[in-house]
Amino acid sequence: MSKATEEVTRRNLAKLRREMGEQVRSAMDDPQVVEVMLNPNGSVWTDKLGKGMEYLCDMSDVQALQMLGTIAHMLGTVINANNPKVEGELPGDGSRVEGVIPPIVLHPSFNLRKKACQAMLIQAALRRKTLIFCARQLNHAKIF
Repeated sequence: MSKATEEVTRRNLAKLRREMGEQVRSAMDDPQVVEVMLNPNGSVWTDKLGKGMEYLCDMSDVQALQMLGTIAHMLGTVINANNPKVEGELPGDGSRVEGVIPPIVLHPSFNLRKKACQAMLIQAALRRKTLIFCARQLNHAKIF
């Protein structure tokens, strides 16, 4: 990647982080948060390891549209009435994103699913005892 391309990516990521607002940005930086969702009613929710879904804040349509526009630009596309959906992987942290805008929804909505590190996944599975259950199921099915 050239220095110019790196600088453009850095500036776009900084712009995106400003558009997210303080609360969404903090949630994206929190290692316990695995997902941030904007519902069409303007409410933003997080999914936290060990806690489940929690209300975070409200986001205006304008803020959500700006954010989704920046994301679309970073992914090399546009989001508008003719192309009302954007999905892909964010440069930087690799979070998966899907966003939709009118006319397919009444108000903008999005889902940011953070890329989890394997250690977090294993720790969470051990806390829920699902890792042992899955291993037993696989062994029983003679997949190992």
